[in-house]
Amino acid sequence: MINDFKIDGNVGRDPETKRVGDDYVCSFPIAHNHGKDFKKVMWIRISGWGDAAREIKEMGIRKGDKVIVHGRYTQSRGKDDKLYPGIVVSGADDIEIDLKRSKPDDGNIPF
Repeated sequence: MINDFKIDGNVGRDPETKRVGDDYVCSFPIAHNHGKDFKKVMWIRISGWGDAAREIKEMGIRKGDKVIVHGRYTQSRGKDDKLYPGIVVSGADDIEIDLKRSKPDDGNIPF
């Protein structure tokens, strides 16, 4: 069975890095629009562990960026006992910032 997932969405919060045991994890949520006329929103947590966490942090991803993510689909159970979708990436190569659709830093075009 292949667990290979690719999805696009808008970053909902700046990535945050946490120490978990002897390792680090960097994660952030994305909002993926889907359904008829793309009016429904599904929130998905994107996570990278170890070296991937460092690489994601160095990418400079910020809230509002449009990203395309490629990774391994996961689910985690929340405190409310519901299952929530997620994607685990193996490195920065698995995340692409969609420059066509992301907002410039200050609204000024640099050329």
